[in-house]
Amino acid sequence: MLGQRKCNAATKHLWGPVYSLVWFGAALIQYNELYLGKTYNAEKIDNEQTFLPNALGAEKLKHKKRINMKTRNENENTEDEGNISRLDYELSSYGDLLVRAMKPIRGQKQLLKRLYSDVDEVLEKCTINELRRAVYEPCFITSLEGKKLAAHFILRIGIDKFWLLVKKVVTSEKTSKVQCVNYGEVLLLAWKNVVKDGVNKFQDRLERIFMDVVYYALQHLRCNKKFMAMLECFGKARSKQIDAMIYRTFEPNLWRCLKAANETVRYNACCLFLPFYPFVSDDDIENAENISMQQGIIIDLLKDDSYGIRSEACRRTLFILSTYFDTFPLDFIKQCLTQIIDVLSVDSIVSVRIAVYEGMRDLLRCGSALNACERALKCLFDNRGINDRCDHVRLVAFELLNALVGHRFIKLSEVVKMDRILKVFALEESDMVRKEIAKLLLPFYMKPGLSPDEVIRRIIVMGHESEIAALSFHHIITAENLLPIEHAVQHGKSLVLAVYKTLRSLKGIDGCETDEAISVCSEATTCETFIEPVQDETNEKFELWRSSHLLLNCLVVMWLPLRLTLDDEKYAKENENLRRLLTKLFKFAFLHYRNTSILEAVMHLGKTLDNWKEGRVLVLQELLQNCSLDDEKATVYLEAATSWDFLALLKFIDDAFETVKRETCGDSPLKKREKKSKLPSDAFNRTLTSLRQLIMENILQKGFRSPSLTFTFENIIRGIRMQYILAVMILSGNKKDDEEELLKNMQDDVKWLKESVMPEFLKDLTDEQLDMIIKVCETYICLWTQQLKTYNAPFAFRVELCDIQWIDNMKNSPGAVKLFTAVIELFKNLIIAANAAEGWLSICNTLNSFSLLTSNAIAMQAKTIANLVLEEFSEINKKNPIGPGLELNLVIDFWINKILLKYRLLRCSVLAYLKDKIEDLFSNAVQEDEIHCCGAVIQFLLLLRSSAKKIPSTPISCSVRKDTNLYETCVEILGEQLRRSGYKYEKNEMFLHMDVLLKEL
Repeated sequence: MLGQRKCNAATKHLWGPVYSLVWFGAALIQYNELYLGKTYNAEKIDNEQTFLPNALGAEKLKHKKRINMKTRNENENTEDEGNISRLDYELSSYGDLLVRAMKPIRGQKQLLKRLYSDVDEVLEKCTINELRRAVYEPCFITSLEGKKLAAHFILRIGIDKFWLLVKKVVTSEKTSKVQCVNYGEVLLLAWKNVVKDGVNKFQDRLERIFMDVVYYALQHLRCNKKFMAMLECFGKARSKQIDAMIYRTFEPNLWRCLKAANETVRYNACCLFLPFYPFVSDDDIENAENISMQQGIIIDLLKDDSYGIRSEACRRTLFILSTYFDTFPLDFIKQCLTQIIDVLSVDSIVSVRIAVYEGMRDLLRCGSALNACERALKCLFDNRGINDRCDHVRLVAFELLNALVGHRFIKLSEVVKMDRILKVFALEESDMVRKEIAKLLLPFYMKPGLSPDEVIRRIIVMGHESEIAALSFHHIITAENLLPIEHAVQHGKSLVLAVYKTLRSLKGIDGCETDEAISVCSEATTCETFIEPVQDETNEKFELWRSSHLLLNCLVVMWLPLRLTLDDEKYAKENENLRRLLTKLFKFAFLHYRNTSILEAVMHLGKTLDNWKEGRVLVLQELLQNCSLDDEKATVYLEAATSWDFLALLKFIDDAFETVKRETCGDSPLKKREKKSKLPSDAFNRTLTSLRQLIMENILQKGFRSPSLTFTFENIIRGIRMQYILAVMILSGNKKDDEEELLKNMQDDVKWLKESVMPEFLKDLTDEQLDMIIKVCETYICLWTQQLKTYNAPFAFRVELCDIQWIDNMKNSPGAVKLFTAVIELFKNLIIAANAAEGWLSICNTLNSFSLLTSNAIAMQAKTIANLVLEEFSEINKKNPIGPGLELNLVIDFWINKILLKYRLLRCSVLAYLKDKIEDLFSNAVQEDEIHCCGAVIQFLLLLRSSAKKIPSTPISCSVRKDTNLYETCVEILGEQLRRSGYKYEKNEMFLHMDVLLKEL
């Protein structure tokens, strides 16, 4: 065997010649190298094992062997792969290797490194078309090695031809911004190569290409941002040579574009000028003049008429100040900060105000600007910022304050007072802003290292300033996981103990009494009378009562989200300990304070606990047996009892309706039931029958009276609501035994309303009787709607509801107008039938002919329909943000194609409402909702335009002109709003997709 080697095991030395034959070529050489490597590695391992000290023991020896064997196997595999790739590399042509390097496969980077090491051979043996194909592929220029290769290819391809190829790629719609950045880096590497080689001819030609890139970045209508991306690498590689090149290539176009009349060109010039500031040339005298001119340009940009330029200039100027603060004259700094703080912070455009607060975060990091920054912040937050009318501005304002927390030299309390923050917190509606405020307050009120008593004292101080702020704070830090679970549990325990001690002291119970002493009291006894202290008392009793009430409310709002987290098995111990303390507090507070104002908080706490069974019995007794129980307390008890024992409540309500039926129908008294009573199987059906009889009696006789009971119309309506709420709760549960019976009874209710109540509209009714019928219909429709939202009702029930003919009896009555809103909401949750649209339009036309359909009624319908369609579009967009086309579900198709298409008066009202909606679209919504709302409006307008094309040609009327004008106005306002917000979403794919859709409008 050629190349055979012999190994002496005794001496552990490698002997033997290495044989090779020239005519075998590279393959045989690789074989010998591979065999030699394996032999040497094996002997090395044997040497290590032979001379291993005996003191290490047998186990350590075995472990060492396993490690060495594993290492040897890995090395063999690596060498095999490497040798195979080297063999393949030697036997393949450079053209084939270049094709392989264009594919994003394993080993691409290693292959590019080898090709770069042989770059001269690659340039010599590859054709120009192969080189062009390589630089055309995005994967080839992704890595640094690929960019270096492409930079060498430029001279072989030809600089001008390469630039034509790059322009073609960049202007393609499929080209991404990252690919454009890569081409910019390739051109910069090529420029560095020719500068290094001293080839001035090629350097000038490349710099002319850079001038073209700058020109297109300034003035290209469609792809200017892509050409700007090609210039990003210039700013990251600043040096004296590159600075001079930047000045030469930017100077012919940039200065004149900064003063252009066209707003878009000025904005593009602003986006190029500010990131590359300062522009420095080779001439020091010219630099002195240029710096003064550039500072004047910055001031002019801050005062520009275009809000986009003001916004970009504000953000970038503050960054420039933070970077070069020491080099600027004092007068320039004063002019910039005066314009930004005094003028731009109260600008009418939201994006400009946002830029002020975002830019100030950069200035905070500049040590030289401490005094100027502190003074600017004090002026900025003086009656502005956190009180801005736009929630997005308030959000960035609080983000700036959060960045200020922990600053070594600027104190938050000197910038804005804490009482102002708490007042804003109490009134804030935006969830994102509330979360940011909670982050800001957390270090001040629950600072690590503070004792539990000190934390409680600070919470009480916060509550005295604003109770709503204290409650919101406790809810958010738990629900948003701003506080670690261990700290949250510890704070919960501190709140429990603080409330418990305070309530005991108010009752005069000695603090040294044990729990056993409390449990001796009879838990079933009535609550002792406790007189709540009034505010004008001179003693401390009122303050104790107020503090205990505050801390109890904080505990409740914190516990409700915390318990969901503690249900996890890994927090079982913390959950058990905290629940034990909460049960103890609930037990004491309910027994002694259930006749006071803290009852609601106590019951909210108690309904999440199930350890105290005696308390559950006591609550049910209070609810079901106490005749003097007021409505407010009964509601609180009802919520808790529902979470504890729902069947007991059902039994109580069934007994009440059994009494109603007996009094109404004259049935015989109830027989004595068994001790363990159950709900009758037909309980729900019997109660519905009783309700129907009471309704008809009430409508005709204004009230039903019996010797022992008097029912008002309000009692009956409340009974209807209670029955359906309970039915939905049963249907939504896991038990499906009575589902069919319940649904059948509800379906019978629909038939009864159509057959018995609707014909009453045709009778000669008084105004009071008509109002009662309308109230009954509205109640049932709303309840059925709620059922459709909560429970997936069967098809038969939906078809029964979808029969529009049952409203026909109302269309000659003013009552139909009052029911329109309820019916629209019902249709939202139905499978729309074909005849539903015809019936709806028939009712509208009839009411309009009788002059009953007023403009206010139409506007109300338009608002409901528009919000309904926009909500449907928003849900579709969230699931599929960039879909291939407009997706129509049944609801959208019904209201647009079957109603708005045929009812122009309603369509005009919808467009009028959309116009107002668009004007307020970008003022109140946060960023994520803003995009979805805007997309929904664009889709709505597209469908309205498409449906307008389907209308047959008729003589142009005033209504048609109004319709067209409103549509055009909506499109114009929407386009303006999108242009104003373009700076925020320039990298957002959904926003770019919406921009394309808007062009179709």
